[in-house]
Amino acid sequence: MNDYFSTEPLTYLTSSSPIYKHYFDRTVGGKTTRTYISLDSLELSGPLKFANRAYMYHNQLEANGRFRLGGGMKYEYLAGYSFVGYMRNSFSSTRAPRNDRFNNTYGVYGPGLYSVIDAHDPHSMGYIATRIKTAYPSRLLVHALYLQNILELSDHFKLMLAGRFDHVRYQRTLKNMPVTDDSWSFKRTEPFSTVDNSAFTYRAGLVYLPMKSLSIYGSFANFFQPYREYYSPKLIYVNSEGKRFDAEHTAQIFKPQTGYQGELGVKYTHGDLLYASAAVYHIKRRNERKTLATVEEGGESKTVVGQVGTTLSEGCEIEFGINPVPELSLAAGYTYTNARVSEIAKNDYLNIDGDEGRPLAYVPKQMFFTAGTYTFAERSALKGLAVNYTLSYTDKMYNNLSQDVELPSHFITDLGATYRFGKGISLSFNLNNVFDVEYALNTYGRQIVPCIGRNYTIALTYNLR
Repeated sequence: MNDYFSTEPLTYLTSSSPIYKHYFDRTVGGKTTRTYISLDSLELSGPLKFANRAYMYHNQLEANGRFRLGGGMKYEYLAGYSFVGYMRNSFSSTRAPRNDRFNNTYGVYGPGLYSVIDAHDPHSMGYIATRIKTAYPSRLLVHALYLQNILELSDHFKLMLAGRFDHVRYQRTLKNMPVTDDSWSFKRTEPFSTVDNSAFTYRAGLVYLPMKSLSIYGSFANFFQPYREYYSPKLIYVNSEGKRFDAEHTAQIFKPQTGYQGELGVKYTHGDLLYASAAVYHIKRRNERKTLATVEEGGESKTVVGQVGTTLSEGCEIEFGINPVPELSLAAGYTYTNARVSEIAKNDYLNIDGDEGRPLAYVPKQMFFTAGTYTFAERSALKGLAVNYTLSYTDKMYNNLSQDVELPSHFITDLGATYRFGKGISLSFNLNNVFDVEYALNTYGRQIVPCIGRNYTIALTYNLR
């Protein structure tokens, strides 16, 4: 159950007139607009006035086996059936208007609604009553049949072939229904609108082992992913043709995502001393749901979501590890990703000429890490003690295709130590974000969600084995 009736947005006061000391500029389509903002006061805009209760059912039946074929070949299979049912009842309410905030015929009302408080010394301006008014149920039913085959052709070649058939049924009412006595119960009086989607997907892979320590592999697969999208008044919806549409009264908000992925790679091991791997990949997605922009509409900040025509992701990954002495292990890795928009339909929220080829949101182009652990030998005075470190780098990212907010690149360092007392008892200490770096990996609209600063954890562990 998720109850957002108690989640209350706080909004800075803004104006197009220079009545406040601070301001920010926004450029859209080459036109710059200046907005003045008060950083001393906040408005209680009101609870989000929605909630949901969800139940999930998952059943699975599998059969597997292995046997030898002629010529030294080996065969292994896995076949099965899967059912997933996601039953969700969503509830919403109505908010009293600004000029009649005490009207109790609405679900959200009271003296605290739309009140303005001091940002530095806030005090309650009164209660905000919240009551459920309407409900709209939805159902997601997924049936799947799958078969995976692994064939060892020889000591040097392994082949994998797999297929899966999915049938997805999504049902929802297109009209809200009144609840019973402002409670979480209701009687469904509206019929379900039903959307069915089916698809066959496959995977194929081949591994070549010229020697036991070296393997070269390649794989190719397609995919099919329906969206479990629920209407929100805080969102503006744009379809794959670039047109805004009424998602509240649409049976299927977004088309399923489809695409394919290809990968080539190599892995090498040298006993316990060394391991290394490298891979390159290419991913193409169609009808991918993306956050396009954040706009002001009707005095509220709304997020624009839509399906871009096609996106491409290409890149490489390199990782290696080494144990120069039994007590020391070191590892490092690097990832390069070029994820971008390939094709996109023209719409009112994006500059199309500039957005084809634009990086996808929340995808850093480069990432790097290095980690190490030193375990003191049994013959040393510090036997039972192990110390470790991790250093990671994440490149800059943007929050949407309009690049409203840039999340800067950053290095993060973690340190840790573990002491084993024996008899399954150990004590560990970890100091995370040692240098107290200020960084963020996500946003809510234009609001940056900061990650935690310097922190530590202490854990006492007892292992029964």
